[in-house]
Amino acid sequence: MKYILLLLLLAPAGCMQQSKRNVSGMQDTSVSAEDTMRMRLATIRRVIHAAGFVKLPYWIAFAQEPKYKVSGEDRQVLYSEYLYGVLPDTSLYYGFIEGVVGDVVSARLAVFDKSGNRIASGYFLENNCIHMVEEDIYCDEYITIGEDLSLDYYYKSKYVWVDMEYEGQRDTVCVHYEKKGKIHTDGTIVFEEGQKYPCIE
Repeated sequence: MKYILLLLLLAPAGCMQQSKRNVSGMQDTSVSAEDTMRMRLATIRRVIHAAGFVKLPYWIAFAQEPKYKVSGEDRQVLYSEYLYGVLPDTSLYYGFIEGVVGDVVSARLAVFDKSGNRIASGYFLENNCIHMVEEDIYCDEYITIGEDLSLDYYYKSKYVWVDMEYEGQRDTVCVHYEKKGKIHTDGTIVFEEGQKYPCIE
């Protein structure tokens, strides 16, 4: 009888120990936040090495084609399909100059912090050279990124406007517009109010 009671008392303890062994023996497939950060940073560094740093001052024109295509795997981290290059100063953040595909390719700055998180983005150009008119005589639009990360935006266009409400009256329009800006230490792009100039040929 004592032997039977002893077996009954030991059985639950044995089951609990077995249960603990099963739980502790399960493979943990979750990825820690630290591992995720390491993987993101590894991707960022790999893309920087492949795409390369831009040489400042750097000039980007309206609809200019980017030089580097981001691989499908790396795109899951960067969310970018094309790149012009990377800003050379990576002490505060990683600044990728993207080519965003739409009606035309638009240049945009994508900023990642030192943990690999995307924290800011902003467009460089206004794409004013997209005209719904019959004829462009000329159109120049570009941005210059200075060595101090200053921004100089330039737009000048002359085109023929066809007014269909007045029997197709044709008017020649000329616009000259410039503005200055800055890429700040947090990676954001801030422009001052633009200035219009007389259209001198």
